[in-house]
Amino acid sequence: ISFADSYRFFSSQRSYPPAPPDMQRMLETQILLLRDANWWLDVPTSARMVARFYQVETGREVDGVVFVDLEAVRLLVDGMGGIVLPDGTRVEADNVLPYVYEAWNRPRCSGDDCNWWRKRKDFLNLMAAAMLRKVQDSPRSIPPLRFTRRLVQALDEHHIVLVSLDDPHAEAIIARYGWDAAMRPGRGDYLRVVETNVGFNKANAKVQREITYQVNLKNPQEPVATLTIRYTHTAPKSGTRCYHAAYYGRRYEDMQNRCYWNYLRVAVPRGVRMLEHHGTRAGTFAVTVGDKGTTEFAGLVVIPPGERRTVTFRYILPPQVAQNGTYVLRLEKQPGLLATPFTLALLDGQNPYTTTFPLDSDMDLRLPVASR
Repeated sequence: ISFADSYRFFSSQRSYPPAPPDMQRMLETQILLLRDANWWLDVPTSARMVARFYQVETGREVDGVVFVDLEAVRLLVDGMGGIVLPDGTRVEADNVLPYVYEAWNRPRCSGDDCNWWRKRKDFLNLMAAAMLRKVQDSPRSIPPLRFTRRLVQALDEHHIVLVSLDDPHAEAIIARYGWDAAMRPGRGDYLRVVETNVGFNKANAKVQREITYQVNLKNPQEPVATLTIRYTHTAPKSGTRCYHAAYYGRRYEDMQNRCYWNYLRVAVPRGVRMLEHHGTRAGTFAVTVGDKGTTEFAGLVVIPPGERRTVTFRYILPPQVAQNGTYVLRLEKQPGLLATPFTLALLDGQNPYTTTFPLDSDMDLRLPVASR
């Protein structure tokens, strides 16, 4: 197992395709590169783009693409009962993130080979090697049930995403459990909220969010949905101006304590009609045709440290979201996010229903409503 920085996959001698229009606006780039190829809401679409770029840059085809975030690393380390790095450092579930941040701040190197830019992510190779070595050399030291639970949790919660590119049988198995994080709108109501940090920083790690989704079914021919997303930036309030530019700080935490430039995209059923929207930066909101035949709302939300922002979309749903006395909702979690508090409220004129739960995986909900 070896890791390479995605910034290395670029050549000034090679031509690259144009970036999608929304990427050009939000990231101020004209071309699409491997490091930005996870742009699409449908993860298998992004995976195919990543694989295509990798083949162009290296000449090698891949069998599939695996997306892994730091929460997956924490879960796997916990499932293994901890790991020991070559220098004797012991990494447990509760110190994974502190170790990662400090290793990024001060890579372990010396002499002419100590180039911070090239070495800042070397900890990935060290941790992967330690995990692999424990599996190969001392598998009996790994509690099997605990490890399996953590692995399945990482897959169910989309902290690990698997996309098979050349094996239909594997693809079918992965799709059965939803471990490819593909968009699957279905025929009822559908909601997928996706954030993209376009601020050239790591501020999203300090942002908390809550989602409330209210569906008014009193007029079953024109159900009205109201989606409200509340953001809280937990970093200390700085009072400095939000600056949209790429630059590093002295420490990893410096990049977390900056403004969160959130390009928010929401996929909903085809055929919805927007009534009103609030909370996105002026001139950035758009309604377009999204992936997998959905309708997509998009806009920029900028949240300074220590402040809060609320985004609201109110729109008319197609009538098929409630049929034969049953409301059907396909709710999909964004890969890479921790569980988000989610409140669902149904108003049907007779039996209002409200429930709150952590959105930590994809869900298919079927709820009885009063029929007319």
